[in-house]
Amino acid sequence: MNFVVPEGSNVTLSQWLSTIINTPSVCKSVGRQSLAAFICWCLWNAQNELYFDHKSADPKEVVFRAEKAFLEYQSSISPLPKRDLLASTQSLVVPHWRPPPSDFFKVNSHAALNQHSQGSGVGFINRDSCGRPKLAVSQPIAFLSPVIGEALALCMALSEALSNGYLNVHVEFDNLELIRMLNQESQEDNVYLLPLLNDIRSIAGNGISVVFDYILRKANQVAHSLAWRAVTCAGRVA
Repeated sequence: MNFVVPEGSNVTLSQWLSTIINTPSVCKSVGRQSLAAFICWCLWNAQNELYFDHKSADPKEVVFRAEKAFLEYQSSISPLPKRDLLASTQSLVVPHWRPPPSDFFKVNSHAALNQHSQGSGVGFINRDSCGRPKLAVSQPIAFLSPVIGEALALCMALSEALSNGYLNVHVEFDNLELIRMLNQESQEDNVYLLPLLNDIRSIAGNGISVVFDYILRKANQVAHSLAWRAVTCAGRVA
């Protein structure tokens, strides 16, 4: 954000914010000021988790969550032309998969639906904190809409994580609609989707810690490929 912390210095949060506000090139960028606000918000949430739930968050993961929350916010409004938005975020967000903190497993899932052939399937991959794959699955399964498919993929991935004894799971997928439903605990009236949402929440509350996050499609390519592979499979491939 045009401000590099000098080596060996102890810069406080207030000093960092003061620099963000007073640096002309940053001050003129609404996008970068908004991102700074999201970083502060995620730091505050991490502090509360540490104080009330005794959960210590990895600093890089906290900043990554802030970046994704900022992108989701920007995608829901249109105060800036696309060029300005890209200019303010291009250097800040790295569209690559990142490993989870040392005590977490990461699950990436995706659903594929071929509108022409009506073929459909889901894919997911579980990896440890070193990025090593522990399980990769392509499963053909019928569904009528992408969000239902995404919910099926997530439910299956979490079931596998639970059966393998994972206690801390970071889940990433690229469907904003489903992310909002899970994080806001909305009451969905879709008779096909509601049971899946309830199952996902039940698994997430069954003695394991689960974090749901949105991820850019570019960073979810492995799960994306596994899902599309499932469309042409005769059965489950793991």
